[in-house]
Amino acid sequence: MSFNERFFVNTHSENPICYLPSAGIVYPDEKYSLNRRVGKHLWEYVISGEGHIIHNGMEYHLTAGDFCYVKKGLHVRYFSDGNNPYHKLWFGADGQLVEKLAQIYLPDVSVTVQKADVSDPFRRLITMLKEGCYDEGLACHALLDIFMTVSRASTCPMPASLAERIKKYIDDHIFENPSLNNLGETFNISGRHLIRVFKARYGIPPGAYMINKKLNLACRYLVETEFGIGQIAQILGYCDQSYFSSEFKKHYGIYPTVYRNRGR
Repeated sequence: MSFNERFFVNTHSENPICYLPSAGIVYPDEKYSLNRRVGKHLWEYVISGEGHIIHNGMEYHLTAGDFCYVKKGLHVRYFSDGNNPYHKLWFGADGQLVEKLAQIYLPDVSVTVQKADVSDPFRRLITMLKEGCYDEGLACHALLDIFMTVSRASTCPMPASLAERIKKYIDDHIFENPSLNNLGETFNISGRHLIRVFKARYGIPPGAYMINKKLNLACRYLVETEFGIGQIAQILGYCDQSYFSSEFKKHYGIYPTVYRNRGR
């Protein structure tokens, strides 16, 4: 299927230090959707509209002014918002310098979405490929500009939004199994409004987010501890072992005992 986008290929020989093989501009298109393994480190910048990216059960919501980085080798699905499709710039990059910069400025990050004004270096890089005037030195400088800008933005965070505060509360109290009523009372809003705010930012309702987070924690307990299945279910707030096991299988396609055996 073709989409409303322009695609640019770098015709220069690949450099093992730093290389940008391709880049593109995606124009608003509600049908835009890709599901694939990312062969190079992927960078995106949203000019306008909204989009989504899903990795490992987590959905990230992108809006105007958002920078997005996806680590090389991940399998992700990314797509335009059906009601307000995004206009975005993107490029792929690889090489020893790219790997080192990612380790320094984005350590332990697989997918990140944050506000960062990186439109200028993005446009410089895309223009090089678009006009066939690729310059390795200028490309490296533009990449460094992006990394440094993103690093500065992350060390000077904006005040947390309501959705971010709700997510942090869930993360901090996950073992207490907070209910929708608990969350509504904590933030003094209705359950319906809380769901709407959280889903608008993260793409899934808070209940689904809690399930994903608890089951991700369960995977770690299964592989890294000797706790029994019943103990893990109890720690994570499940009413009984059988219900926990059925939820785990529904999410991962296998029972906890099988997952534990495969992970060792």
